Amino acid sequence: MSYSYVEAMKSDVRDAIEDGGYLDGDYDRDEVEEQLNEDLWVDDSVTGNASGSYTFSSYQAKEYVLEDGMDYLLEATSEFGIEASEIGEHFINEDWEWFDVTIRCYLLGQVIGEVLDELEGEQLNDNYRRRTESRRRRMKESYADDAIAILNKIRAEDDGIAQFAQVGDYTYSYCLVPYCEPEDLGQDYDGDIANCLEYTLHELIDNGYEDSVGRVMGAFERDYDDEDQNEREEYGELIDIDLGYCVNAITQFEVVEV
Repeated sequence: MSYSYVEAMKSDVRDAIEDGGYLDGDYDRDEVEEQLNEDLWVDDSVTGNASGSYTFSSYQAKEYVLEDGMDYLLEATSEFGIEASEIGEHFINEDWEWFDVTIRCYLLGQVIGEVLDELEGEQLNDNYRRRTESRRRRMKESYADDAIAILNKIRAEDDGIAQFAQVGDYTYSYCLVPYCEPEDLGQDYDGDIANCLEYTLHELIDNGYEDSVGRVMGAFERDYDDEDQNEREEYGELIDIDLGYCVNAITQFEVVEV
């Protein structure tokens, strides 16, 4: 299925509205629409304009822009008054994430209006939203509990456990952190992440949990005949671990147990 900026953003905006409780109780449509435009303009999960990237992947941003974004990009640069020289500089630098963010910011107002129309037309009730959010939360918590339980069975006394986010994955993955200190808890890890991944991979396999490598670490087997994987590696979007396993680029790595 081809990528659609409008449809993808509508999904993100819906999530933001429901998570933020913008339509809870009595509300004024104009005030809500104005607040959403202000808040989501700098929301990385909708526009990417806070950090400068929605995808955290130059390769993925390029795919989106070339597939559905060129017309929007032309309109956006005209609307925002962006000089041709600035556009050319970003193009030369292959700054596809900048193009992607620009398109999302341009479409934001339109998408918010369409989503509010749909939500009002569907008359979504609070009970349905609460059940949906609760179900998603339980699924994520169950996944995390299973992964951490496996790591607790195999970790050494001075090992910690870290959770990390990968590009393109909405759930966390987990790995061991050897020689972890109490002060590392709750902190962004600044050690050798590649070593943590390799150590965890071997510990899982050596302790009979090879079938759980994907579930725990989000790792998968590297296929050198896969053109998509090869191109992502060129963009630095794949991390080789060992034994033919790899993970997607990591955007967050935090110690959660010591």
